[in-house]
Amino acid sequence: MVVIDMKNFYSGIIPLLSILSIYKSPLPQLDLGTLVAIGVFLVTILYVYKNRIRLTIGATVPLFLLYIFFLMAMNLIEYNNIVDSEVFIFRNIKFILLILGFYIIILANLVNFKRLMDIYVKIAVLSSIYIILQTCTYYILGIELPNVLYGYTASDLYVEIDYASLLYRPSSFFLEPAHYFQYNLIPLIYLLFSRAREDRYSLTTILLGIICSTSGQGYVITMILLILYCIFNYALGLRTWVILLICGIFVLSGVGDVGFLKVDVLEKSIGRFIAEDGSLGEAWYGRTNAYEYLYDMDTTSVFFGNGLGNITPGVYYSGIPYMINCIGILGTSIFVLYIIRMGMKGDKFTAILAFTYVGTLFIAQNFTALLICLYFSIITVAIGEGDTEHNFSID
Repeated sequence: MVVIDMKNFYSGIIPLLSILSIYKSPLPQLDLGTLVAIGVFLVTILYVYKNRIRLTIGATVPLFLLYIFFLMAMNLIEYNNIVDSEVFIFRNIKFILLILGFYIIILANLVNFKRLMDIYVKIAVLSSIYIILQTCTYYILGIELPNVLYGYTASDLYVEIDYASLLYRPSSFFLEPAHYFQYNLIPLIYLLFSRAREDRYSLTTILLGIICSTSGQGYVITMILLILYCIFNYALGLRTWVILLICGIFVLSGVGDVGFLKVDVLEKSIGRFIAEDGSLGEAWYGRTNAYEYLYDMDTTSVFFGNGLGNITPGVYYSGIPYMINCIGILGTSIFVLYIIRMGMKGDKFTAILAFTYVGTLFIAQNFTALLICLYFSIITVAIGEGDTEHNFSID
């Protein structure tokens, strides 16, 4: 009989869910990542019940999920839905089940932090090597290597975009460059700020991959993280000087006017966020125009929300306007403060990871069940791993 190490199983599956979510599942309305996550939830319930694992349940997460369920019920009663009721119910139940499932996984102590991050870093390095290869083959041989398996993706939105017509933007095996960066952001922070990791090869590979990705938000956030790294390592050892050099290349190549360092690709990439005249670029407006829709909401909706997923079709919502629209200022404040408070309970790595995640909510739609599960799992397990006195608890 094959015995499965459940800690290794969960530690291996968590970093894969975001990649699996790119693709269709056999069931309609469900991507493959979500389907696997629901399967993991069912396995977890059976495993906890069979092994009679006692769970110490906190208050914040269950109450937050009850709040989402309450908003769903109230909007169904008042028929205050922009989307179909069936779709609205499905989105809410899916969100609640996924968060609840990973909450139970963490409470049951079923994740090995070191194993999880080892796997995550290996995937990030592999994706970075591939995006570097994509860049080299395009500019040297004129060959475009594929990103994802088109025809099997859960969304056809990105299939219709011809990035190369304006600027060649490789994305490794993700749908777009921003998705590549968002996935690699956690390993980048881990390699920069975790005391448990000294892996220069992986860090350098991921940094080169981010340069090749042409992701404007990737450049800006990476520069901020590199500056933070240099501040925390003010002694300026050899590694810090290397980081400073890479940071300088980012700045000079992207927004500077230094002849031999002026790289057109980097300049155009950052130009999507910051134009030559200092104004905000098209990518910035594309990620923030949803804020305008908040002005049309009534006071009650702004404070309490319209229910999860109850949004205007065809509009791109980054995290914060999506959250205010769906769970209101009340729910948004609870969520943001909870993530920050959890991050601050740990070390430098968890604190920076929590603040970075909250920061990305302003410009990217990172308030999804799978991404919340990913960040929540890593932050809480990292804190628990470093808590030798076992005083840490999850609210």
